Order: sequence, then structure tokens, then C-alpha cells
Amino acid sequence: MEGVTLTSSPYGVLAGRPIDRRLAYPRPRQNHYQIRVVADADYRVAVNTQSQHGSEVRYRIDEDFDGPIVAELAALPPGFHRVNGALRLDYARLIDAAALRELPLSAPGNDNDFCEALDAHLTRAMRVPGWRLFAFGTFFRRPSDDPHFHFIPEQVVCNVHRNEGHDGALFLHDPRAGRWVAVFVAFGDQRW
Repeated sequence: MEGVTLTSSPYGVLAGRPIDRRLAYPRPRQNHYQIRVVADADYRVAVNTQSQHGSEVRYRIDEDFDGPIVAELAALPPGFHRVNGALRLDYARLIDAAALRELPLSAPGNDNDFCEALDAHLTRAMRVPGWRLFAFGTFFRRPSDDPHFHFIPEQVVCNVHRNEGHDGALFLHDPRAGRWVAVFVAFGDQRW
């Protein structure tokens, strides 16, 4: 991409506080659920809700996640951190492909699409003080204005879904309750 500055190892995890979001809509170029995160600077997390080819996503939201990575995540300071080794996500180790549900990006009615499922957890994390967000994905920065939340420079964590070699996901943490919510996303047309 022209004007994009990538780090030498762009895969990593963003640790910060979610403060705003934009729902995805079933129209071209709006197929990402956008999250504004404050950390050592402003960031945007772009969660795919549909593939570029129009396939729906499959997802799993684990409302009581407990895995070997939570202690390492909780210790991260705010900001984007390059990841390798034990902190690198691998869906094959974390979840069973059969546990992923397929839902449309958006559908009339309540509690029947991916945006609503994600939004229920994210709005609680934004409303209750102390919750933190951890987004695994790839990072890029542009010197321009962010098109969704209008901060400069545009700093984005994207590919927050299953990718061979560097899987992406979201984790929400309530440190007061010791509770972790994990959001795993894969495209419906991906093979396991």
C-alpha cells in the first residue's frame, strides 16, 4: 500500500482501552467493525465481519476464556507489541473449528448477527472502567487522518481473524473480576 509504513515484524498485539466503535454494514468497504483504542497513542482496530469475496465469518465468543496467554497479556503495558514465540496465536491449539458459528454481518432483528454479538461485549468493556482490550493482528501507520475516528496519524491493527502463521483475535479483560472474553473470527470459506 502506498504511504503505509510497516514495522519490520508487523504481527503483534495491541493493548489498550476501548473508547468508541463503529458497526459494520452490508455495503462495499464497510465490512469491518471499527474500534477506537487509547493506549500509548490512538489506534483503530478493524475486525473483519465479511470477506472481500462476500463470505460470512464464523466466530466463537468465549465469555470465560482461560488459556496460557492471559497472564502474559495482562502484564503488557499499553501500546502495540511485536509478538513471537509463546504469545503467537494458533487457532488450532486454542479452539475447535466445529465450535465456530456462522452468522451474517448484519440482519434485521436482535441477537442474530455478528455485529450485535461483538457489540454486546465491547459496549460493556467501554462502559465499565478498567476493562482492557487486546487485539492480535497486523499493524500499519499512515501520516493521514483516520477515516473513522479522525485522529492523526492513522494507526491500525487489522487482520484480526484467522491467518495461517499469524492468527488474529480480540481479548477483553475485566481485571477486577479476573474475567476474560475471547473473540475468535475466521472466514466461512477458510479451510482448516
